[in-house]
Amino acid sequence: MSRRTAADGRKFVTLVRSARDVRSARASVRDVCRVHHIGDDRCADAQLAVSELLGNALRHGREPIDFDVRCSQGRVLLTVEDGSSAVPRPRPELETTQESGRGMLLVESVSDRWGYEPTARGKRVWALV
Repeated sequence: MSRRTAADGRKFVTLVRSARDVRSARASVRDVCRVHHIGDDRCADAQLAVSELLGNALRHGREPIDFDVRCSQGRVLLTVEDGSSAVPRPRPELETTQESGRGMLLVESVSDRWGYEPTARGKRVWALV
């Protein structure tokens, strides 16, 4: 995994396929939240959202997977870009006994807004927390 920090405090991370990289991304979100004085509850929501966005990219997307976090006006903007054009969708029709498939529902529940856009190499999924 490679990291770099922009002058405005944004963190850019290029990920490989591992749970350790998701933990590192959550730590990057926490660090950026601290620098920008984002409250603990919003920061926890942003960490949950980035975990789910990256989990989806790792399970359903294609490498390379890039992650970006930035803060503005008390909000956290998370973006994850991967090499797949598959559209992320919340799946409210899941049975209560199913153990996976709720990632985008969680992102939807902790975000003010979320969305996606096609890119030259796949898609970018974003969440504003």
